[in-house]
Amino acid sequence: MVLQFGTRLATLGKSKKTEVVLYREKGGSLVAVKQKLARLSTHSVLREKSALMQCVGCKGVIDLFRVARDTEYLYFILEPALGGPLHRHIRFAPGGALSTEQALFYTAEVIAALTFLHGRLVAHRDVKASNIVLDAAGHIKVKKVFHMYFIFYSDFNLS
Repeated sequence: MVLQFGTRLATLGKSKKTEVVLYREKGGSLVAVKQKLARLSTHSVLREKSALMQCVGCKGVIDLFRVARDTEYLYFILEPALGGPLHRHIRFAPGGALSTEQALFYTAEVIAALTFLHGRLVAHRDVKASNIVLDAAGHIKVKKVFHMYFIFYSDFNLS
């Protein structure tokens, strides 16, 4: 049985292990559905779900709406980032670089998102332009939350 999420509009991204698809739900709202094979490591999937749940409400991190499962796949129903990845904006900017104002704006937003995460004792281990996407209004959203992990005070040698 394959779950239905509404009308499939576009594929937003694809890798060997996952696919992210844009859907219009019956109520009209847009969602991004990240589909992973159910047989993948349960530990990594639970870690990703836990990290996403810690980030709910952060304007700078992709929001997790809900999680679903069928016999073949796990589905993360996420906030869509319709502005695309930051690295494309950099690549297609005049001269292949952002203006100073744009760079300062995106840097400030990334710092704000990382500060929020660190306040929740969550660290992102792979911050780079391809792991940052823009929403429809042009604000950043950190993705690849499976690269996030919880910081425990026992991780630090304080002696």
